[in-house]
Amino acid sequence: MNAFAQHWNLDPRVLYLNHGAYGACPRRVLQAQNELRDEIERNPLAFFERRYNPLLDAARERLARFVGADVDGLVRVPNPTRPPGSTPCCAAWSFNRATNCSSPITPTTPAATR
Repeated sequence: MNAFAQHWNLDPRVLYLNHGAYGACPRRVLQAQNELRDEIERNPLAFFERRYNPLLDAARERLARFVGADVDGLVRVPNPTRPPGSTPCCAAWSFNRATNCSSPITPTTPAATR
């Protein structure tokens, strides 16, 4: 058994090459999700009025440090296919940069960036 396999609930008889595409999360992530759900269920109003935005801000700051990005340049989107479709309407694009917009799953993404 692979040393990393112990961290997932995946069926060991199946070889998953792209577990991230369908939501297979490590056990620690599932535990954190359950803790957040439990907190929300205990007091939804308090969670969304007091905890939600500070938690998102903390996650953005941690991600920015991890990837070496400016925290103000990171935004949350509901769907990864949305930015290519909406960004050209909101910001000036630099066409001097290479952009990979190919997607076999969402064929609308390349069309939105043309």
